[in-house]
Amino acid sequence: MLTRERRLVGGFTLIELLITVSIASIVLALGVPAMSQWLRRASVTNMAESIQNGLRLTFGEAIRRNAPVQFLLTDSSVTSADVTTAVAKANGANWLSRVLDASSFPTSVTVVSGGFVAAGTASELSGSSKLTVEGPASVIFSGAGRVVATDGTLLSAYQIYRVSMSDTDRALCVFVTPGGGTKSCDPSYASGDARSCQPILKVDQCKKAGT
Repeated sequence: MLTRERRLVGGFTLIELLITVSIASIVLALGVPAMSQWLRRASVTNMAESIQNGLRLTFGEAIRRNAPVQFLLTDSSVTSADVTTAVAKANGANWLSRVLDASSFPTSVTVVSGGFVAAGTASELSGSSKLTVEGPASVIFSGAGRVVATDGTLLSAYQIYRVSMSDTDRALCVFVTPGGGTKSCDPSYASGDARSCQPILKVDQCKKAGT
């Protein structure tokens, strides 16, 4: 009696392949918007942390040198070569920390040669074109760590930076106390929560995303 051997051929049928592709497409369609939102939120967090770290470095350098040190926002380039030419600008996209000449301050705000401390830029973050930093052009820490105006007078108000991005539900604030302390907060949390901006800051001083 003749017998015919069956050979099993491994692989996928066309129907199985179509089902797999359909499922992958659905998962991708659901996952991409969520991933994009996560990246935008992460960019806001990273920029706020960068500003907070820059302010703390500036404060520490002022204490270490017993000299005025300036933290500034700018749209200028922020390499060490630009330390004397960078122009302070409110709501600038980048930040720079530099040492001022203690012998001439506050009569004049002069940057010392080699006075570069640190810098940060929004362009290195995902979606940076939609990232917004709102805040004063500069914050100057005295040699004692106090926040002072360009004329050397002590400031009594909080210096507040707000970081946000369009198309995302996140905004964060970084603020400096008159005594030189730097903190961050999230306006989306209710007053009393450890992460909330209130009651330290008023609602209009650090607004929620989308407002």
